[in-house]
Amino acid sequence: MRLDVFPTRDEPGAQLADALRSALPLVELRVVDDHRPIALIRSVATADAVVLDLTPGPAATHRYTPMPYPWRNDHVLAVSRSYLPINVSPRRRGGAATYPGSMSTDDIVRWVVEQLGLMGPRRPLRRLLSAAIPGLDGTAPPTPWESTDAFVSYRRAQQPAALALERQLRVGEFHDGRRQEVILLEPGGLTSSEAILPPMFRWNLLAVISDIVKASTEFWVVGPVEAYLGSWWTQGELFCRAYWKNDARLRVVDPTSGDETSVDDHLEDVTLTDAQRRRFARLFTNSHPDMMAPERLEAMRRRRTGRGGFADDDVFDNEAWTVPLLECPGCSAHTDVAVDVGQFLRNERPRLYPVELERLGEHADSGLPMACPNGCGVTFRITKLLPGYLWHAKGTPLEAVALYGATAIGN
Repeated sequence: MRLDVFPTRDEPGAQLADALRSALPLVELRVVDDHRPIALIRSVATADAVVLDLTPGPAATHRYTPMPYPWRNDHVLAVSRSYLPINVSPRRRGGAATYPGSMSTDDIVRWVVEQLGLMGPRRPLRRLLSAAIPGLDGTAPPTPWESTDAFVSYRRAQQPAALALERQLRVGEFHDGRRQEVILLEPGGLTSSEAILPPMFRWNLLAVISDIVKASTEFWVVGPVEAYLGSWWTQGELFCRAYWKNDARLRVVDPTSGDETSVDDHLEDVTLTDAQRRRFARLFTNSHPDMMAPERLEAMRRRRTGRGGFADDDVFDNEAWTVPLLECPGCSAHTDVAVDVGQFLRNERPRLYPVELERLGEHADSGLPMACPNGCGVTFRITKLLPGYLWHAKGTPLEAVALYGATAIGN
């Protein structure tokens, strides 16, 4: 087997290459220093496997190139010691840290060795074709989530109950002993749970979740329903099920007893109008990791006519990509369990307020609380978080994005 390794051009990258060489003495391992896109294209076309170190860093060290989505090839093992850009979604999961954590070289090496054990030599024709058509040669499913049996949706306050449910499902407690493949996203599993994200960043994460929902055969809700529906994220997850017209079975558990309860009609009867479905489609298309293409924004803005054409859609607005939306728990509080897709899409319920980055930066630097923009009495502590990243398929391939977090501290 031939393994081509593209380490970052720094000392940690060199250490990773050396560690892989030591762990794989029987593998023909080539370290590729050439930073041109053609070098990666050549390796994707000719090697049995490629280790692509996508650890973000300075332009002189990182290995991001304008080659379209190399990590979507089944035999390209994307690894990273820190978290990836939000629009980089590798076919094989597990080789990169999640936000805001890190992954050691030893852990990465163990994952690579494990993945290579699941792979075999590739036929020459498949190698060549896969360089042009990512995923053509692989045995992996179309998305990383295709084997999912159950998706567990919950509010952070119910995390202990959600984790208990996950354990029950994995041992087959609700399925006559048949073990279930479960996806439960822990708070912060895709980004910091306190992060205040611009609209397209929010929809980027929801697009990933929608892939999971689409692939699942069961959608589990951890109640109580009134509290469950008080979050943008949980409402969004429920609407993803409606968007896909998903026949995944909806099931609910009581967080106190852990017992399954009847499904509330407010959960089961959620539907989208044709216009709302089109709106979801536009948002998902422009925010999904495999489609969002931030490098196209300026070109789309130049094509605007002001007459309602394709390029006039607000998904291309600068504000959609740069102005964070703050969710206020005070303004979002309600006592009934009705949900309204239109209000959700208009950021009315839950209530989201645009807050300029400059204002967030001022409060983060000063430490002074920030009041709810609507004056409801809730105040927030603002903190500066580790930056997010966007990958660009053209031009400068890696962009750092400032992120802030908000924690409600009183009213």
